[in-house]
Amino acid sequence: MLSLKIKELREEAGLSQIDLAAVFGLTQSTVGGWESASRTPKIEMLCKLADYFNVTTDYLLDRAPRAPQQPELTDDEQELLAVYRSLDHKGKRQLFGRAYDLQEKTFESIDTLPQTKQA
Repeated sequence: MLSLKIKELREEAGLSQIDLAAVFGLTQSTVGGWESASRTPKIEMLCKLADYFNVTTDYLLDRAPRAPQQPELTDDEQELLAVYRSLDHKGKRQLFGRAYDLQEKTFESIDTLPQTKQA
């Protein structure tokens, strides 16, 4: 039920009804109305809520399960992704090959570390 989803997401985010209302420039009674199912958000607001809580509108409407949240990318990860996306197919394959080579060397380095004695 939409009303329960909104309340659940708001509480998970540690927000009061007043806090959530302030995010969107609304009143607490509007959010309270959504949560009591006496009011329904308009489609535009439904989309804003989904974006804000990082869920899909289908999830809010009980049409799909909640997708696992993806962690935000670091600046380095974003830069690597931008480089990857700028490459043609051959460049992408070469990048993967180099990444796997680097990963393998890292594991080889770990294998050469002195082993501690087990008690």
